[in-house]
Amino acid sequence: MASVGMTQSMQPMSLVDLQARFIRSMPSNKIVKPAKKNPSHKSKLKFHGSSQRVHIPDGVGGRDSLMNGPQPVNIRSTKTRLYSLRYQPTPINDYLNFKKMSSNEILLNMENSDNFQTSEMIGALMELARRDPEGQFNWNEHPFVWPCLERLKILQPQLTPKHLLQTQLILERLRVTDSSFWKFNSLQVIRLLHTFKARDFAQFLDLFDRDVMEIEGEPVGVVKAEDIFFERIVGLLPMFVKEMTHQQVIRSLEVCVRRNIGSQRLFDHYFLFMIERHLLKYDTALYSRMVRAMADKGFEEDFVFWDKFAFKFVYTDLRELDGVRRFSQNDAKQLWDTFVYLKLKCPSIDIQ
Repeated sequence: MASVGMTQSMQPMSLVDLQARFIRSMPSNKIVKPAKKNPSHKSKLKFHGSSQRVHIPDGVGGRDSLMNGPQPVNIRSTKTRLYSLRYQPTPINDYLNFKKMSSNEILLNMENSDNFQTSEMIGALMELARRDPEGQFNWNEHPFVWPCLERLKILQPQLTPKHLLQTQLILERLRVTDSSFWKFNSLQVIRLLHTFKARDFAQFLDLFDRDVMEIEGEPVGVVKAEDIFFERIVGLLPMFVKEMTHQQVIRSLEVCVRRNIGSQRLFDHYFLFMIERHLLKYDTALYSRMVRAMADKGFEEDFVFWDKFAFKFVYTDLRELDGVRRFSQNDAKQLWDTFVYLKLKCPSIDIQ
């Protein structure tokens, strides 16, 4: 028995027993409490949220509820412990939302554009351009906007295809006159040419062919891209013309005629095919642009196109119940000026 008791007394004591024996050995006025597992500063970072619990009686929702009428429902509200912000994960979409800011707030944030992410920088410039649709300000000399544009220019090789498209819209809407910026963007477009769609090709031809306008409305002689850029774009158009909208087809035709680029096969088998197929769906403004582009092209030998398709637009409207097209005074005047222009450019065409 003695050996058994000795073995029990020599067994190792647990940490809890040692801590309890230490507390009992201390004087009563100096009791040392065990240390907290959590640091004291965590107690100051407690966040609580409300938690509600609804208690529904047994008779509610059954057959008896129709006879007894409405009954009170108890809703108990308690507070639950939430994790402090210090221990929450970093949000993934932690960025500035410039869509809800005014123009002055955007400019105030752009003072620290060096700390912007690429998406934030493009978003700030896009929203700033939307705040000035009429182009009343010269952003080329603004002390906050121009450094942001310079940084965006340097980041061009690192941008995604979508950001390259948005950069072109920014340059157009802010009326940026930096020719090197436009050319550098066109080089990146050529590098990623295999990633773009039909609407992107239409945007390339549209924006790079436009003239940058001053505040007074006068065009600025800015060379946005070299001729090889337009040749590369037009060379791939046969794959995308069928996916373009009516406005994109006519705009692409205008650029090709103006710059005298594109093969005859592109014109005959793609542009002309799309025009003949959808001509009666055009409005008066789009139809006038098409006729003027054909006149500049000198397209007067195909009398079948003019008699069977082009001039049929004046009389036929598929959207009307009776199929007869009706013009307003402004549309009739615009159409008359268009036919006068066609007759001056192509005298051999007999306008019916």
